[in-house]
Amino acid sequence: MKNKVVLLLFIVCCVWTATAQTVADSLALVAAHWQVTSLKKGVLCRKAFFNSLYGVPQEVSVLEITPKYYNLDVLIHQPKEETSVAAHRSGAIAAVNGSYFNMKTGNSVCYLRKNGVVVDTTANGALGTVSNGAVFIKKGRMKLLPWSKQEEKACRLKHGTVLVSGPLMLMNEKSVIFPPVTKVL
Repeated sequence: MKNKVVLLLFIVCCVWTATAQTVADSLALVAAHWQVTSLKKGVLCRKAFFNSLYGVPQEVSVLEITPKYYNLDVLIHQPKEETSVAAHRSGAIAAVNGSYFNMKTGNSVCYLRKNGVVVDTTANGALGTVSNGAVFIKKGRMKLLPWSKQEEKACRLKHGTVLVSGPLMLMNEKSVIFPPVTKVL
């Protein structure tokens, strides 16, 4: 498993409220009947449907991608361009809406910095409290970082990419550091 990157895609079927993860949510994820499909060499897709997860019905897909076969990167595409269209155009085999975005304007509402250029900043309010993790990619190495508005204000990186998103991802109670990779989609 350590040679695989696990990307968790939450596809919200009916989002009306956002609630914190509960013990019941954690148990539901562990006890779910996951459908496993091999999409192509080095890519597995695990799917499960939940009548109530985080307070709403959801379908969850987990992609396991072996980095030795594929590169990972953060793709910045045109506002309002569908992720699937941008992914196809770039030659990606999979794509994830990696952060929160404004449905009217199409831009990210979370901090995104690529090679020293700030593309977007994190919106204030409730979004700032749930956006406590970031994907950081530099010199082919990807890791997950704890994040806050203080880190955002202090960030002066000249190389690499930082994309802030939802709750920090952890494995065995530690921030996840993946094996060397060069692209995240």
